[in-house]
Formats: sequence, C-alpha cells, structure tokens
Amino acid sequence: MAKVLVTGATGNVGQEVVQALLAQHVPVKAAARNAEAVQRLAEKAAWQGDYEAVALDYANPESLVAALEDVDRVFLVTPTMGAVAEMVTAFLDAAKKSSVKHIVRLSGMRTIDEPSPTHAESERLIAESGIPYTFLRPNFFMQNFNTFYADGIKHRDSIALPAGEEPISFIDVRDIAEVAVAAFTQEGHANQIYTLTGGEAITHYDVAEAISAVLGRKITYINMPEDKFREVLIAAGRPEAMANGVIYLYAPVKQMLAAPVTQDVQRVTGKAPRTIHEYARDYAWAWARD
Repeated sequence: MAKVLVTGATGNVGQEVVQALLAQHVPVKAAARNAEAVQRLAEKAAWQGDYEAVALDYANPESLVAALEDVDRVFLVTPTMGAVAEMVTAFLDAAKKSSVKHIVRLSGMRTIDEPSPTHAESERLIAESGIPYTFLRPNFFMQNFNTFYADGIKHRDSIALPAGEEPISFIDVRDIAEVAVAAFTQEGHANQIYTLTGGEAITHYDVAEAISAVLGRKITYINMPEDKFREVLIAAGRPEAMANGVIYLYAPVKQMLAAPVTQDVQRVTGKAPRTIHEYARDYAWAWARD
C-alpha cells in the first residue's frame, strides 16, 4: 500500500495526524528536517503501526524526491514565514513527478483576509498544480496552552497575553487530525476547503477557568497591554521581534475575526469538536507541579 507523507511530523498537528493515520492502519512516512527528531518523538509517543521517519528539507530537491517515494497522499505543512511560496513550489515540482494523488494542506482560518498572503499564495499554487487538494483552515489551537504558554500556567498560575477580551473559537488539534484522516481515507473531499473551529467561541478567561477546574488551583488570565507585553518580553531577554509577532498574531482577535464558529468538523468527522473542558482534562499533566 502506498504511504501518506506527513510533513511537519514533530509539530502540534503533524504528530496527531501521524497517530490518527496509524490508528486507521494507514502506513505513514513521517517527515521533518531532522529524521532523528521524528524517531525520538515516535519512541516517546509509542507510535503503533507502519511508519518511517524521514528527513525533508524544502531547499534540498534530493530530500523531496526521497520523501515522496512510494507516497500517494501528502499532509503538507510549511513554515508560516520566510520563502514559503518557494518551498511550496519546490514541493509541487517534485510531487508532479511522483505518484501524489491528493494533498491536504494545513492553512489558516483567516486565509482570505490575512495581512500576510502566505496561506493564500500557497493555496493558489496548490490549486493551480492540478493535484487534487483539501485545504484545512483551522482557528487558534487549544494546544498552544500546553506548549507555548505552559510555563506561565505551571509556574505562575497565569496566562499573560496581549490577546484582548474578545472570544475565539479555539480548536483542538486532534480534531484537525481527524478531519485530515477523513480527507485521506474517504470519498468526497477532493478540492474542498474546510474552516475548522471548536463548537463555541470562548475568551481567555474561559480557558483559564477550565484549566483551573482540572488543576484545583486558580489560573488567571492577564490581558496585558501591548506595550507592557513587549516590555516584559524584552526584559526577559526575548527579541523584540518575538513580542511583535505575538502582538500581530492576536490583532485579528480584537477585530472579532477569530470568533466565528463553523460546522465543518462535525460535517466531515460526524462528531462534535472537543470542548475546552475535554482539552483541559486531557492535558492537565502539562501544568501539574512536580
């Protein structure tokens, strides 16, 4: 059986896609820049099934050819900054010469109105390639709270961000993975676009409350002014560009662009999206104190 190539296999979404495919007995090539990092993750997560860890560098044509060997479907993730169009173009050039019959592209919810054209340009290139595609446009990930923001929750009982007070229809990355697997294994998903959200729009105060409930201690959301957030990060030795990037990330939230709720997860998987309470329960280990 031909394999599914999962790029970005060590990322939040990629590793869940790998595990969801393996659970369906679909053989996988799990790819990242460093194949050893993929293998370490596989061993830690105890991946079960037919998988192969491979290195993939978009700037290295030979690695693209090798990664695409014996592959007929691709879950495509690229960096969101830098020469993204060039990366996608290089990948598509290699894919056209291989046996790829379907690309599921991880894009972004605000692809149409985003200030940066990264996702929109990538989608255009894929659509014009002639290879059947499915575009997944998810909203903010719940899993950001057990990765990027875990330290503040675990050690300071706080979520301190310049994210405003407006609601976001956060999505659990496991739901994104299940949509991706459905697109790969079921009919009717070719050349479709799915906007993926949770089942409700909630604020960061709601997130803090849900995490508090499972931890048994009070977690507080601190809505930091942008200038103060920048000042705090710089004082902590972080680059100003990082602070500006986070501020930029949350700008659409304050315009209510992250609040819409769609039914695409339910429509594709037949199941309601996971709630913030389910997420908090399943990831409580990330914020537990030793």
